[in-house]
Amino acid sequence: MRVRVIASSLICCLISFPAVAFDKPLIIDGKDSVKELIDKFQGAMDSLIKSAGGETRVTMFRGFQLGRLLIGDLKSTYADSLEKTFDELDEQQQKTFEDAREILSAAEDTLHGDIQDVNKTMSDLVTTLNNSFLVSDSPIVTRIEPAFLVPSIVSNEVQITVRGFKLRSPNGAPSPEIIVGGKSYRAQGATDTSLDFVVPRSDFPQPIEEMASVTAELKVYQDTTPWILSWITTRSRPVSYPILMSALPDKLGSFVVTSKVPKVGEERRTFTSKTLEIDAPSDGGTAEIHDCFVPSPGFKFDINTAEYKWAKKLGWYREQADNRYNHGWLKWHEDVKTTEQICLQVGARTGAPVEAAKSAGYFVVDEAKPTSTTEPSNSAEQNLEWKEDTHFPSLNSEIVSVKLFGISFERGATEASMLPFLEIDPDPRSGQVFLRPQRVWEQKWD
Repeated sequence: MRVRVIASSLICCLISFPAVAFDKPLIIDGKDSVKELIDKFQGAMDSLIKSAGGETRVTMFRGFQLGRLLIGDLKSTYADSLEKTFDELDEQQQKTFEDAREILSAAEDTLHGDIQDVNKTMSDLVTTLNNSFLVSDSPIVTRIEPAFLVPSIVSNEVQITVRGFKLRSPNGAPSPEIIVGGKSYRAQGATDTSLDFVVPRSDFPQPIEEMASVTAELKVYQDTTPWILSWITTRSRPVSYPILMSALPDKLGSFVVTSKVPKVGEERRTFTSKTLEIDAPSDGGTAEIHDCFVPSPGFKFDINTAEYKWAKKLGWYREQADNRYNHGWLKWHEDVKTTEQICLQVGARTGAPVEAAKSAGYFVVDEAKPTSTTEPSNSAEQNLEWKEDTHFPSLNSEIVSVKLFGISFERGATEASMLPFLEIDPDPRSGQVFLRPQRVWEQKWD
């Protein structure tokens, strides 16, 4: 039963991660040893971690860390049975490995996990980890803190806490230790459920702009003393756990704010009046016609562009066409030419009864109305610093594009939200949006 519970936790962890193409197909051969099966799980887990990109690389990191610990728990629990083959396992144990294989293989066909499913899975995983000590005689590691190491410019040491069960060394065994870059550090505090270490930050990678993966080794000791000998001696064996952490860079990142900037312009179009037409009197003399026009609703005339035009200017002498005999005109009636109204007058005139005239004319003018729109405008890129808040005005701000450790995020500029290691905190009273670095952060799974 104890193997079943621990392996089930591992399955929960793996099913929630993004799809990858594993280096080798996950096939269980009846002749595979337990060690070989666990190695296959380890390889699948490594592929998942390697393939994670973008925001997933940060938000799912705790899950990756727990997956590594679960594999370590599996190794610890099977320490005395590593050479057993799959065929030699009982039915329940075989199903544990078959379930793991099926879920890992299915991950290849899954493009994205639903975040709500991931949240529930991670919550269930933590619960299972905390209960796993009930079914194992081996040391069980359920959590490593922190998952992310503070930048070297923030602190010169790292306090590491290991949580689990049966962690304190039995009598006569060495103290638990953590090994970083070949250097060993003994626990400064140890109980059955907790170990505390202090490691110089300089022993870990000190990246400048992007996170760096860190692998360390935790060594604890299992009491292997036979019950019948426990009153005269103690025996123990070392149990090693791989510890996965991530070193945060000295540079937190940068941000750009996209705002809606008001843009004032105008809409212009051509207005063409209707054509006015008039005939001179048949007995000779003068005739005129006029009309007034207003611009389209919301528009005004640009009077500097107003121009009248002849449509017709015809004349006759003794019924013979001769336009010279039309002495008509086009003009602005009573000089009315404003932005609100333009009046046109068309006249036809002859000098004698034997003459005839027909005049027709219109005018064209630009009409315009003001427009007010907005267009996006990006601010200059500004740096984010670990040790201080920064801010920008909320007015007209739409989107804040943040780059953290080389990973891009976009959020509503005036909506409170939490990014990895950065809080977006709008303050309505000051009209500012504050960006507040968080030295401690973890994805919430509840």
